[in-house]
Amino acid sequence: MSVSATTLPSSPVITSARRNGALAPELSSIAFALFIVFMPWEWVRGDEFADLVNYTTRIYDLRDYGMRAFQWENSLMGWLKFEYLWFALLGFVARMNLEPDVFLSSVTFVSAFLTHRFLRQYVGALLAALVLTNPITIDLLSSQVRSALAFSIFLALVGTGQSCRFMWLRWPALLALPFIHTAMTMVLAVFAGAKIITSLPQVTPVMRSVLITSGAAVMVVVIATFLPTLADEAGDRRQLADYGNKTAAYVMYWLLLGIALAASAARRNAASWEYAFATFITLFGAIAEFLSLPGFRFVALAIPVIFAAMPLMRNEIRQGAMIMTACYGVLLIYYWVR
Repeated sequence: MSVSATTLPSSPVITSARRNGALAPELSSIAFALFIVFMPWEWVRGDEFADLVNYTTRIYDLRDYGMRAFQWENSLMGWLKFEYLWFALLGFVARMNLEPDVFLSSVTFVSAFLTHRFLRQYVGALLAALVLTNPITIDLLSSQVRSALAFSIFLALVGTGQSCRFMWLRWPALLALPFIHTAMTMVLAVFAGAKIITSLPQVTPVMRSVLITSGAAVMVVVIATFLPTLADEAGDRRQLADYGNKTAAYVMYWLLLGIALAASAARRNAASWEYAFATFITLFGAIAEFLSLPGFRFVALAIPVIFAAMPLMRNEIRQGAMIMTACYGVLLIYYWVR
């Protein structure tokens, strides 16, 4: 059972899994993960994944020089900025003399499996596979493997049932995710905000949409004001000053989808953290990109949650959103393989 099963209408997939056991759904997620791992995506897109080269180089550096090849402040904040858990994992791979390609493919498999496993509960196994086979998610799973791993673990943790035997481990594990990728700090903040907003029964659907939209705008202003300074003070490796935002045409879809989600706020999705999370992320990501801030990375991560929320949109708006999504997907694939 997942946390969403108590907030979303029962689906045939969930009912069937309960009746026939979890084997068939698990096999569908395994099949999707194997497809992502073994499909030659670099050949399809006509270019190599630069991030994989970077990770491979770091593994070889760790194999030759150990952790002394890198410097970080020996404190909680230093470990967070250094993303210590990820480097510790790379260090383990180096000490075990595992081939980087095998390790990175294994990370891709785990991330793809957990991501599909989360989304299939909402839209079914086949549609989940179709939704996740898009250039943005493929790039995330096959190239930006660190981000994909951190967010897929997040999906697995928030999808754990309340009666899970290891429930006590969920919150410590969630709090550890920023040590794999610092972007998870914001993901956890949005998740907490979504849980709070959807747990307030006195908040009307209209007021909830206003709160989410206002929150997205305020977050953009805060990030625009303080993020460059904080990143510089923290010695962040990312060059925010050189960040190039996406074109208006590229992010307009996500802005329109965020507006559609906000406009569809109703009693039937009032208890769904997924809906609040998806609405906030799509609005925030689009607005941030228009202001040349790195907001799209959060949208890319949140695609499984965004599409998990879409079935709860108002029927007439959802139909338009599905047509818009299909057109956007075709354009993404066209420019990806061109």
